[in-house]
Amino acid sequence: MKTDNAVANAFSRAICNRENFDDAGTCNWNFVDADIHMELGNYIDSVPNYAEMFDYMAGLFTNGYKG
Repeated sequence: MKTDNAVANAFSRAICNRENFDDAGTCNWNFVDADIHMELGNYIDSVPNYAEMFDYMAGLFTNGYKG
């Protein structure tokens, strides 16, 4: 899937934010999504298929992206 660079960069920063994980290390995807929206503001509205892109990146993260 082709991803938007700004969204991918914001996702990377959000996923590195320890506040987006609980004590057991489980990611709170709602917090990650909120961080992306806060960082990108209105730009996010111009990104087609944002939800699918977010799910794709979350899946890569969860399943251990092998590049």
